[in-house]
Formats: sequence, structure tokens, C-alpha cells
Amino acid sequence: MKKEFAINYQKQWSDDGTVYDQTINITTETFNKLLDILQAENTMIKIRHKEQNFIDGDNCMKNLYLKTPLSYSENKIYVYMNLTQRDFFNKFLKLKLKDRNTCFCIID
Repeated sequence: MKKEFAINYQKQWSDDGTVYDQTINITTETFNKLLDILQAENTMIKIRHKEQNFIDGDNCMKNLYLKTPLSYSENKIYVYMNLTQRDFFNKFLKLKLKDRNTCFCIID
């Protein structure tokens, strides 16, 4: 059985051909909690933008990359994320991640 939060550096390829060379094992329950946190953050971004009536450049790009839908493998075992999403999720996971393309491996 795979251990949750274990990190390996074996290459995984997404359907679009991108190579992900850092994989984090997480359970479905943990992944669903992270998705809830991401959805809450994206909702807060919308509220802040309405209140400010403007968007500054750096935050605009960060917000855009956070809103990008996660990509799933055909068998739904691997979830591929962009670098902004990786950094966002790692605020909560607090893992020692390298600056690499990262994906989640969903374990049960």
C-alpha cells in the first residue's frame, strides 16, 4: 500500500504530453479537501475583484493560473497541476517540494 504524502520523482506523462517528474501520493479525502480550499480561494478572488474594480498584473496572472482546471489522467489516478496550483496546495500540505512539474497520485 502506498503511503500518503510520499513524494517520488518517476516521470508521468499527461494526455497532452507534458512530463511531470514529481508525484505526491494523497488520499481521495485529502484531495477533496484541497479542492474545497481551492474553490473557496477562487470565490474570494471574485469577491475581491468586484470590491476593488481593478486587477493588478501579478495577482491577475496568479489568479488566472489558480482558476485553471486541474487535468486528470484517463483512469483518474493522476491529477496534473500547474506550478501556481502546486504552490497553493503546498501552503496546506507543507511538503518539501522541488520546483518541478507536479502531479497527485490518488490512493485509497
